Amino acid sequence: MRSDPCAPISGVLLKKTRGENAIGNVGIGAAFGLITTLVVVIGIIATFLAWQASMALAIGVTAVFVIGVLVLGVTQAALSGIYSAALYLYAVSHEAPAEFRWNPHSHRSDCCVGVSLIAVRRNAGRFSGPAAVRRRPVSPVR
Repeated sequence: MRSDPCAPISGVLLKKTRGENAIGNVGIGAAFGLITTLVVVIGIIATFLAWQASMALAIGVTAVFVIGVLVLGVTQAALSGIYSAALYLYAVSHEAPAEFRWNPHSHRSDCCVGVSLIAVRRNAGRFSGPAAVRRRPVSPVR
């Protein structure tokens, strides 16, 4: 038996949004795959050119590009998590989170930026479940 009271709700929500989740994650993965491929190719070329000058320089250049690829991987994982969280909020409340709504009449320059980590941290303890999400919508961070 399951002791999690949200398990049936989450299962239904997963079935309703699995297409959007797959499309979004494939899109994020494809974009970061292309960027990572480009960084790796540039890294190989830069390492080869650095090797011509010095072995120590080649090791340093390789380290910089490996760290760059790792940062890209962490960024991809963070964006996938933000997308999944926003999709869950959409599935629960049937409206897009405020950070993902575009308002053409807004004079803010960051109206289309998306969820920031500060907004996620500020609102982490604000609600306790799907019913609370409907009562208290997430306000954008200024």
